Amino acid sequence: MKKFNSNEIRHYTAGEVVIKEGDKSDKIFLIISGQVEVTKLNDNQARVYIATLDEGEIFGELGVIQDSPRQATVTAKTNLVVEIIKPEIFEQLLNTEIGKKVFPIMQSMAELIRQNSNRLTELEPKTETEENLRNQRFGKLLLVADSHRAVRALNGMSSVEIKKFPFYVGRYSQKRSDGLFHRNNLYLQDKAPYNISRSHFVLQRSFGTYYFQDQGSATGSIVNKEKIGSHRNKRKVILASGENTVYLGPKDAKIKFKIII
Repeated sequence: MKKFNSNEIRHYTAGEVVIKEGDKSDKIFLIISGQVEVTKLNDNQARVYIATLDEGEIFGELGVIQDSPRQATVTAKTNLVVEIIKPEIFEQLLNTEIGKKVFPIMQSMAELIRQNSNRLTELEPKTETEENLRNQRFGKLLLVADSHRAVRALNGMSSVEIKKFPFYVGRYSQKRSDGLFHRNNLYLQDKAPYNISRSHFVLQRSFGTYYFQDQGSATGSIVNKEKIGSHRNKRKVILASGENTVYLGPKDAKIKFKIII
């Protein structure tokens, strides 16, 4: 098994938690020996088994690439030895000759995984006529900038009409590796310290009902005064007919939008 120079080796005993759901994502792990078990809390706060990973497999990379809190808990199933891959080394790997060749394949696979991961969606119309009929039935959805910072985030636009679902929104980034998991329908502008994550939220529609789902953003969202995302377990809310008030990040960041149905 290939190891990466200048990385740290760590040992865990069986039953020891390696990463915890909701924690900050700042490391990637390569299993040198042993096994880990991946679990996640469901909406009822019951722990659900996801997968078992073995020697040679990597975990923790999604949170690092997406700049989001840990999406699951990983526990040592046996005595475990892991190598901690620093994020900057992972970035260097993507910029190698091999990394550049497999990058388009990784993009497609990552997008497919994201599209099918814990989302309530409906089949989209196949023709423009069907799409128009669907929009007439359900009504329009508008994302409206409701503050100066929101207007800047929208590149000076006042609003965006949303017709396709699911509709992904996140921060624009020039980093090459961000294209793996941040293929958004709408890219927003933001400056450090960032309040908008690279995969911040997704708008969904199902049988006439619209949903706002935080994508596990670093700073969270506030929808109609309810805080969701970030370290919180709740990430999805139903949008009301009419006007909905949305803040990306904390309220004092003043990135305020209205979602009008």
